Amino acid sequence: MARRASRAPYVSTRRSYDLRSGKQLRGGARYTAHPAHHFDPRDGAPREVAVMVHGMRNSPADAQKKFAIAQRRLRQLGYAHPVVGYTYDSDVRGAGSARTAARALRVANHIAARNGPRLASFVSDLRRAWPRTQVR
Repeated sequence: MARRASRAPYVSTRRSYDLRSGKQLRGGARYTAHPAHHFDPRDGAPREVAVMVHGMRNSPADAQKKFAIAQRRLRQLGYAHPVVGYTYDSDVRGAGSARTAARALRVANHIAARNGPRLASFVSDLRRAWPRTQVR
């Protein structure tokens, strides 16, 4: 029987962009943490944390799988610190068709670039909550 990987905590900016055009949707959150209590500074800070960001064409379920794989592999390599996933609207529409792939790549790049400041915001907030924690 296969052992199910424990779900890594993650931060999400999903549902912030239209997956066809890349336009920002109204009310796009800066980011949301899951589970929210995981990042509560009162619960004690880890000495170190790794933030894992997936690439293009990852659905929410695919992103969770990638985070679990990264967490499991890092544990196997002796990395005992928490792994936090960062997921964003990367599953753009049209990437699988030769006719629309170039447009889809432009949309994906646009969305990824707009998520840079959101990722930086999360890391800044993490450092503010856990000032002695090293973020990788």
